[in-house]
Amino acid sequence: MRTAPDMTPVPMDRVTAAPLLLGFLSGGATAEYLPPYGAAGPSAMGTYLNFFMGPDSDHFLWKDGAGTIVAYVRVCPPDESRPKWAAAPNSWSLLVHPRDWSVDLVSTVAAHAETALGGSAEAPIVTEAYEGDEAMTALLERHGYRRDAYLAPYMTCALDDPIPEVEVPDGYQLRSFLPDSELIERAGAAHDAFGGTPEPPAWLVDSVERMVEYRTTRALGEDDLVAVTETGEIASHACVLLDPGTGHGELEGVGTRPAHARRGLARAISLSGLRRMRASGMRHAVVRTGADNEAAIRLYESVGFRVTDKLYRYVKSG
Repeated sequence: MRTAPDMTPVPMDRVTAAPLLLGFLSGGATAEYLPPYGAAGPSAMGTYLNFFMGPDSDHFLWKDGAGTIVAYVRVCPPDESRPKWAAAPNSWSLLVHPRDWSVDLVSTVAAHAETALGGSAEAPIVTEAYEGDEAMTALLERHGYRRDAYLAPYMTCALDDPIPEVEVPDGYQLRSFLPDSELIERAGAAHDAFGGTPEPPAWLVDSVERMVEYRTTRALGEDDLVAVTETGEIASHACVLLDPGTGHGELEGVGTRPAHARRGLARAISLSGLRRMRASGMRHAVVRTGADNEAAIRLYESVGFRVTDKLYRYVKSG
């Protein structure tokens, strides 16, 4: 068993630090990929995008004595520069490879986070864990955390099951996103789909650029599927993420502009994504959404997904 490594903060120069994190999320030179996403916590791409949100001081890479990254930790004190949707105030989160998981390591991370955050009855410390991750939930409870709100279902389907045919509605074309010419349009479609406006803020344009950077650097054949109108407007979208080490693929950010909703576009995108995963050798698919997003849950169930785990908030008062 590994002992708890010395904690090393992420350097302020994110140009230098980002490739280190990306190497960890992709298995690096060892080709040892992260485990099934239920144990790994947030999807790898989501973790990478979060790395560029909020102050530099939020982020820590933990290394062992040989300098190998064993965990990525995000500690988020209340800070007006960080949107609340990006991370809960007074929260911490952890992504650790299971080969390095130990009570000592996670306890050390939790103690460091708690010291940094403080915590009180009025501002409890917040983290998250999947119900099925028994080691993590047991550790949190021993550290005085209690399970709070149900946040998100973890939905999976087997890719050896039959996948329905993709039916693209008339007037639309399904293809890959073109980053050289559609960056702003792709960001605007995402902002529109998830309750914003068609005009994307600068941070979202940057996130789309990071998504392209993430997929290009990993070079695993991952894709960003879009449904476009005859005039070239992106009406619906979803990323297809791959983990060859575990045989898991993930649909990330499935969304449709309100003006094009309820026409079957999200279903077509989802089914096309599943077929891409299977053609790439994946054996299982994963998708996530909010616990209160009943429409999305019904959509994913209709294409073969079932809830196999649940993400909960855990809180600890000072």
